[in-house]
Amino acid sequence: MAKKKSFRKQNLPEYIEKLKTVVDKDLEIMTKEVENDIDSDKYYNILKGRRMAANDAISMSKKIDLLHKDIEGIKDDSVSSYYRKTIPLLIESLKEMYSLNGNVIDLNNDFVSEEKLHNVIRSRKEAADDCDWIMVKIEELESELNTKEENIVKKSWAKRAAESQ
Repeated sequence: MAKKKSFRKQNLPEYIEKLKTVVDKDLEIMTKEVENDIDSDKYYNILKGRRMAANDAISMSKKIDLLHKDIEGIKDDSVSSYYRKTIPLLIESLKEMYSLNGNVIDLNNDFVSEEKLHNVIRSRKEAADDCDWIMVKIEELESELNTKEENIVKKSWAKRAAESQ
């Protein structure tokens, strides 16, 4: 009698596809420009949403890798293919997000009413803090990408050396 797969194992492939959709939508949110007719006091929420989307895109990409390994029965906790393929997209999206946040920092005070001034100032601070966070996150992702590339080169070199003997 064949062993029946658990509910979790049966549904992991579909769940992984849903997580990929989450990553795609998060990347879209990270790089969506602010509409021109938005009230100046709404920028803070947009900035918080972008940062949340960036964090989610990174963590979901790693989770997708771990779930693939779970399906395949691999015990290694490291991340691999999907996350590795997503890192360049994450970096580009973070760079665009950095630029968009810079636009919030440069908001013109001339059209801001006194009652909305506090929110605009809070948004500028949030944008500046996020720009710093983005630069650090890009550096981390570039480091991960470079480390993974070095490991692949080392493994392939070691494999070639072993095969040549």
